[in-house]
Amino acid sequence: MSSEDGSDSGREAMSWGRGQEEESSSGRLVEGIDNDEVLSPAPLKSVPPTSRSAHKPGVSGVAGGRPLGRREMEVEAGQRTAPVWKCRFFPSEVNEKQLADWHRMYSVPPEIEFIVPGPNDRADDPPLGCVALNQAVLAAGLRLPFPRIVRKFLREWGIAPTQLCPNGWRILLGFLILWDQFWFSRPSVGEFNSLYSFKSDGRRSGWWYASVKPRTGGSVVTQTPDSIKNWKQFWFFVRGPWQFSVNDSGPHVNIPVRYHELRYTSHEPAPEFVERARQVRAVDESFRSSSVLITEENLASARLSSTTSSNSRPSQSGKQMKDISALLKKKGQAGKDKRKAPSEGQPLL
Repeated sequence: MSSEDGSDSGREAMSWGRGQEEESSSGRLVEGIDNDEVLSPAPLKSVPPTSRSAHKPGVSGVAGGRPLGRREMEVEAGQRTAPVWKCRFFPSEVNEKQLADWHRMYSVPPEIEFIVPGPNDRADDPPLGCVALNQAVLAAGLRLPFPRIVRKFLREWGIAPTQLCPNGWRILLGFLILWDQFWFSRPSVGEFNSLYSFKSDGRRSGWWYASVKPRTGGSVVTQTPDSIKNWKQFWFFVRGPWQFSVNDSGPHVNIPVRYHELRYTSHEPAPEFVERARQVRAVDESFRSSSVLITEENLASARLSSTTSSNSRPSQSGKQMKDISALLKKKGQAGKDKRKAPSEGQPLL
């Protein structure tokens, strides 16, 4: 799998392990998500209103000086031991001008604000009502507000958005786009997990990389960047209705905002899913390249951005995928009425 550490190796080594706290049996954190870990967006009282940049819509000033959260107060009181995530050694290096540029570049709705973290803020423990995000994750294709299907994946894995590395986001979003274009459906977390596993770059690093499993036939999403450098320090806070997408349907799904160990379960995939993946991989790799798949048009068509899909046309790769899917469907149509379940090789549309 491609390396996303790049030139950060020297930075990551800086003071790593210094003052590191070990978990004790009496203070061990319970695996899973605490009730206060998945808060819906709410007013952030700890950010002074005077810190807002009136001349830059959607961008707020430093978020430092906030009161301690419940977890931090419990740690100070000695009631439990907090894990020391590696991200704490990567203070944010963003400024208001960068946030204003990114807010405009990625078409973020004006009601969603980007906030410059304070010197004592950490990506693994954002202020109330906020979530941390990296610019590299937006460059990989994530759009705000978070699509419901993306929130379901993060919720199932139990991780915050910045814990999935940029190429992991490319694989996830490309996977969702392929299934939308090829099969007109939403894949499940279990189906994704049957093709990909996750690797961490060290104990308590907090970051996870998606890696294709052996003997699965290869990745359905191809040609992700070989190296992404200097991305870990360009993080910031997002405040506002970042969890509420116009394409939402069904019960609301919250996501974790604090760092956790990734929860991963994998089962034997169903035969029809294996066949679907095989047929997707039969398409030329150039059409399954992450840079070709993840476009604003394809994101909108797959309902992965707030842009109305009816106002966007799929890319050329998307049209080719739909043509291939239509041919496969026509090929299997002759015997459709003679059987209740599709035979092997026929798409389930």
